[in-house]
Amino acid sequence: MLKLYIAGNLGATTSESILVDPIKVNAGLTTGSIEVLDKHYDLLGNISNNIVEYTFLKENKPEIRTFFFRTGIFWIGNKNVVNLNLLMPNTTLLEKQAVATGEKKYDTTVLVYGNNMVELTQTVSEEPILKEIERVKQALDKETEVLIKIEKPTSQQKAKKTLLEEELYSFQQLILFMKDYKKRGK
Repeated sequence: MLKLYIAGNLGATTSESILVDPIKVNAGLTTGSIEVLDKHYDLLGNISNNIVEYTFLKENKPEIRTFFFRTGIFWIGNKNVVNLNLLMPNTTLLEKQAVATGEKKYDTTVLVYGNNMVELTQTVSEEPILKEIERVKQALDKETEVLIKIEKPTSQQKAKKTLLEEELYSFQQLILFMKDYKKRGK
């Protein structure tokens, strides 16, 4: 049996945790794409400007939820009993008891934790992301002007520009994934 736990920040102030029994999990890692089914081999990977999606049954029909992560960690472990108290304190007492007594075992556990997580849906708006892109572009232009005026910029000054470039790239990737998702009509 496969168990998936996703935790991440939805912007600066909101976070979300999801605990589900999926059929399969797909992820785009920095080293390539992966599809996880039950009894998958152990793995640790990084997510960078990419997608994690899982398929689950709802009323005996497969449904897919898709998330974009700016940065994240993707971990797969076998024969690990999920400690629901640590992962999700809101899990029902019956669920916790079923795991504790061995009534419910998870052969494969997938944990995903990331920053700047966005769930892709048909109704998610691009407007806030486009505003962020504009904000980051302005900050990047300002930082570039400052660096041009400085004869020998420090590594800290260069790092600020690099971080802004990475943030801009991430938002641009998110917009591309959103458009592709809506075009596919998932």
